[in-house]
Amino acid sequence: TIPNPDSDKPTNRLLPPDIGFRGLPVYTAADGTQALYVSGVSSKSIHKFANPDTGVPAAPGARMMRTVDGVNFTPIQSPTSILVTGNYASFRGMTVLNNCLYVIAGDLTGAGVVLGSCNPSDPDSWALVSPAGTQYFEIATYNNALYATQSGVDGFNLIKSDGSGFPNLQFTTVIPLGGYRTLMPNQSALSMKVFNGDLYVGGNGIHSFFGAEMYRVHPDDTWDLIEGMPRDTPVGYKAPLSGLG
Repeated sequence: TIPNPDSDKPTNRLLPPDIGFRGLPVYTAADGTQALYVSGVSSKSIHKFANPDTGVPAAPGARMMRTVDGVNFTPIQSPTSILVTGNYASFRGMTVLNNCLYVIAGDLTGAGVVLGSCNPSDPDSWALVSPAGTQYFEIATYNNALYATQSGVDGFNLIKSDGSGFPNLQFTTVIPLGGYRTLMPNQSALSMKVFNGDLYVGGNGIHSFFGAEMYRVHPDDTWDLIEGMPRDTPVGYKAPLSGLG
């Protein structure tokens, strides 16, 4: 239904409003209503420029949708909502903490900012909650806190917030600088999963000749290196517990 700006025949070269979906959390509202939220991906990164010859605008940003029956899906949109004005190409990782819903909003590859809402069905209730000028790849809820992987050329940071003071969340660092790896550290971390009471963090080795690393965080925020390069750190020597470098 969307004209393709990269076609010289926009009337018969159409794009879909969504080219993929990435997150599917269930959120329970204050009145007990359960809804499934869907984070969408648009073709904005592919068709991002308007066509001066045909006047067709660039492809629109991604949509977030909501359903209470699994059949009828309603976009959460308004002209003034950051979900729309941010013109994001992708919504991806989503998680719930203390009755607030959080999502990564960014480009097609996934890097972006963290948005949140404590009334997510209202598009104008969404706000930026991550520090300005920083990018993130994943979020997760663990031990009554919001954890986020912050990207950086000197190594990713794993940060966390207890969610208080919304939307002005205060974050503290749990794992800094790719776990203090000095030689080609992992610049981002792509995944987080709770297992047996610990939070496992999956690194990204695409910019590191020595590959991806894996970390394990305990409830007291001490952490282990599961896979990766042995190193000395300010919090003690870290060797990969799996034996895999």
